[in-house]
Amino acid sequence: MGVRMPRIVATAPEVEHKPYRPWIAVQVIIVAVLLGGLLGTTYAGLGNRSSLASYEYALWRWQAENIPSVLLRLAGIDPPMDGLSDTEVLQRYFAYTTQMRNEANKLEPDRERLSDLRIARDHYER
Repeated sequence: MGVRMPRIVATAPEVEHKPYRPWIAVQVIIVAVLLGGLLGTTYAGLGNRSSLASYEYALWRWQAENIPSVLLRLAGIDPPMDGLSDTEVLQRYFAYTTQMRNEANKLEPDRERLSDLRIARDHYER
């Protein structure tokens, strides 16, 4: 066993430091998305309220009303409606909808009958 002599190793090349500079296109897209989201949210929240605003469709409201019942039905907790199959429930729902449309298309629709049909149809909504 002899004494080993240390090996001479070449020094590593010098590391060149370059600051991070993302492409200008990426920066422009990020600023456009943020600005568009901010301005769009502000405009939707403060402006553009027409006389038809009460009839607007709200996806979050639909999800809050329907998704829990769908999850319960998929888990098997929600029993079938009135012992009917899904096909029979759909047939009854659309039968009431057809009757409502026919009544509404009359020259003088019976408001009470329309209300009764709507209540009966709503029973079959899931």
